[in-house]
Amino acid sequence: MAVDGITVRALDRFELLVDGTPATPSAPKPRQILALLSLRCAETVTVETLVDELWGEHPPRGAVAALQTHVYELRKELQAVRARDFLLTRPHGYAVDLSPRHLDVTRFEHHLAAGAAALGQGDPTAARRHLADALRLSTGRPLANVVCGRTLANQVTLLEEARLRALELRVEADLQLDRYDEVIGELRVAVVEHPYHEGFVLQLMTALHRRGRRAEALAAYRALRGRLVRDLGVEPGGDLQRLHREVIRADGALRGIPLPGVPHHPRTHPPVELPPDIVDFTGRDAAVREATGQLLDKSTRGFPVVTIAGMPGVGKTATAVHLAHAVRDGFPDGQLYLCRTDRAAPLGPAEIAERLLRACGVSAAGQDPAAAFRGWCRGRRVLVVLDDVAPAEQLRAVLPGAAGCAAIVTSRTVCSVPDAYALTLWPMDPDEGTALLSRLLPRGRLEKEPAAAKGIIDAVGGLPLAVRHLATALAAAPARRLEAFLDSLTNALDHRPLSQVLTIGPRVHPRLDAAYRELSGPDQHAFRLLALVGATEFTTDDAARAFLLDPVGAEMALLRLADAHLVRPLSDDRYTVPTLLRRLALERLADLSRTVAGSGAMP
Repeated sequence: MAVDGITVRALDRFELLVDGTPATPSAPKPRQILALLSLRCAETVTVETLVDELWGEHPPRGAVAALQTHVYELRKELQAVRARDFLLTRPHGYAVDLSPRHLDVTRFEHHLAAGAAALGQGDPTAARRHLADALRLSTGRPLANVVCGRTLANQVTLLEEARLRALELRVEADLQLDRYDEVIGELRVAVVEHPYHEGFVLQLMTALHRRGRRAEALAAYRALRGRLVRDLGVEPGGDLQRLHREVIRADGALRGIPLPGVPHHPRTHPPVELPPDIVDFTGRDAAVREATGQLLDKSTRGFPVVTIAGMPGVGKTATAVHLAHAVRDGFPDGQLYLCRTDRAAPLGPAEIAERLLRACGVSAAGQDPAAAFRGWCRGRRVLVVLDDVAPAEQLRAVLPGAAGCAAIVTSRTVCSVPDAYALTLWPMDPDEGTALLSRLLPRGRLEKEPAAAKGIIDAVGGLPLAVRHLATALAAAPARRLEAFLDSLTNALDHRPLSQVLTIGPRVHPRLDAAYRELSGPDQHAFRLLALVGATEFTTDDAARAFLLDPVGAEMALLRLADAHLVRPLSDDRYTVPTLLRRLALERLADLSRTVAGSGAMP
């Protein structure tokens, strides 16, 4: 007989609830133990399985005793919430006294099975209801707050695959119910998150074509085929190729699609467009806490706006998405997300407003799109996230403007939105960078070589994008010592152009170089000359000598570079250049010198 009043959630963050009150263990290993026992609530989990989950192939001496200590700590926490009898000792292992119906995974699996069965029986309405219920239970990464060993990691993979299956089936039900407009935006996000998933592209092409957006359907196919051929060396599957031919011919089952001009049916549920939260988001604690308070402050007159600016690769998008998830419950009428995928083509205000309206399932109906969007927001609590879509001065017209709404805006340059809470991000300090690297690598790897780990962070100046790519390279070589990796990285950075440093260059360099190319000619010249300022920190006078300008002219150049976040102000008269940007300045100066020498002209 299961203990009354206890429920467990595992499809997002792991939570133990006793009579509705959170009672999740605070220590990592007891939480890990309880997660595994809960997911296997119908069986006894052996001591050997638990030891393997906690420590993998290299358990410490006295691992069984250590496990018993963690179980004892867990029992004390459960006793404090009057759930002592929940954890049971069995021969050779442990179990929990939990009814499967009190575990959200069981309810998810029930709805998934019922939805699949209803779809197979030709009842898309019932299928959609069950599958939507399943997806409401699964909104994030399973066990997001649990350190997962081998067994739990496998379970997480199965649950993530099951969620994808539920989403695919629910979209199929929507397509059978002619709910094309409602699924197009959702499918676009799914294709970005799962770029090789052919099923989502097939569904996106179907929905687009049935809404009369044939060119976009063909573009979706071309984009997928390009990824598959380039990255995997394979062609799309037979179903996709057949659909592609049908779209080109506009025949077969796709005839009779609604044409442009048919009534546009609004959504029957709030738009939820946010990308998934960043599970391993690290640092920025004070900034996120302050920004969260600003967005949820109901005493704010008008509507609050948080702007996030910073150099390329510093984590603006990750911070914006993480912040949006932190406050999303405060905006029950919708969370909209729009980003600019084509870096060379900022969106205009009208196009931004039209895309936001499309996500809401409404039409401008002959109105100015920005005015129509602001009108739709009135009386609603809506969060809008605009991720580097356009220069700040063009965004005022499309911000909600209604009390109860809020916006998060990111930009690489200074984002001057009136009355906004301005958040500027710079590369992480050594402690934050090391913390991020430790979250991206197997536990304990950094603890063996802390000095080398700090050296790796220092080599890339704590730039989060670079740290993530370094972690990918390190994860691919689990036996390689950090010190040897650091030597190779330092040697490459010292003797190769940034673009040729394989562990970071192909991904990081294009973003840094694009920021440099967006500068005016004089500011590019000033940026290159910063390579001649030897000190890590420098003054306006130091820059004036390097620029061959008077102090006023040097100060104006530095302020423009600071607005572009290519120079970091430290105080009224002190500046620094982030590590990788300093390397870029050196490369650009060397390129210019070679060009001048080759032409025979005087520099």
